[in-house]
Amino acid sequence: MKTKTISVTEYIVYESGMKINDPTKSYYFAEDLNYEEDIICLNFYAVKNVVSGNQVVSGNQVVRGYQVVRGYQVVRGNQVVSGNQVVSGNQVVSGNQEVSGNQEVSGNQEVSGNQVVRGNQVVRGYQVVRFVRLYLYCRYAIIIDRDTDNIKIGCREKTIPQWQNHFKNKKSYENDPESLQYKKVEFAFNIAVQMKGQLVLMNTKPFQP
Repeated sequence: MKTKTISVTEYIVYESGMKINDPTKSYYFAEDLNYEEDIICLNFYAVKNVVSGNQVVSGNQVVRGYQVVRGYQVVRGNQVVSGNQVVSGNQVVSGNQEVSGNQEVSGNQEVSGNQVVRGNQVVRGYQVVRFVRLYLYCRYAIIIDRDTDNIKIGCREKTIPQWQNHFKNKKSYENDPESLQYKKVEFAFNIAVQMKGQLVLMNTKPFQP
């Protein structure tokens, strides 16, 4: 049985015919995976595309291609999907979630950490997300929090009124207040304020077709 170590985690290199049903073992997939059964494992690392039944991953999951889950999905650590993601049932991610393509979840969705979806997102059930990380074509990532009035820009966190005062008075933030970069950060902040209302709304109402 071959193994591969990535960032101190030792993975079993998957070979055709293997069962993926041990919550104490981590698996590495070098080729496309089309696995009709349910997946149960500790950590999951795929460098290409993944199609499977239900998934329960006790640790982290990385999929460098697209992912299709023909049932529910539970990831108790962080999740990174580089392509599109489709989940036919409910989805629970206890850590951070980053999907670089489009995301479609037919059931309910709960993400306990930061969520980044760079493509289109459709969640047909209830959606529970506290933090959203935004990349709005400015120098810094912006994190909005559903449960507080705080917005984090880069490594600095302030309330919305404090940021509004900051930009109103043209206070410096590692760049000239008259620079294009500063204006882009200010514009991104104003978008984040609007997104805060959407974040609250999507956590309190089911999807309406």
